Amino acid sequence: MEANACQKYVRVSAKKLKRFIDPLKGKTVAEVESILRFHPSPSSVSLFKVVHSAASNFKNKVGPDAPLPADLLVSNIKINQGPTFKRIKRRAMGRADIMCRRTSHITVIVKEK
Repeated sequence: MEANACQKYVRVSAKKLKRFIDPLKGKTVAEVESILRFHPSPSSVSLFKVVHSAASNFKNKVGPDAPLPADLLVSNIKINQGPTFKRIKRRAMGRADIMCRRTSHITVIVKEK
């Protein structure tokens, strides 16, 4: 049985989030949460929230006899690029530059061992 959770329009670029996903795939939810909780990067907070939400979705889907987070595996993590917010940065002599604020979509799939 599987459960998933997704968070859209996260104000972190997909390039910064993709650094985390390779070491996390295939580990238990408890291990992934402990890794992300103590990671110094601010983008690990949003990834932690999605993993925790996927584990809660699994618990609600199965019912009261759901396994503990130590018995759930993170089977897949997908990070896709979201829309880019374009903002104007003022420059000298009446010119302007465009700042691109990138967003991303995070999807986490959790299954039993």
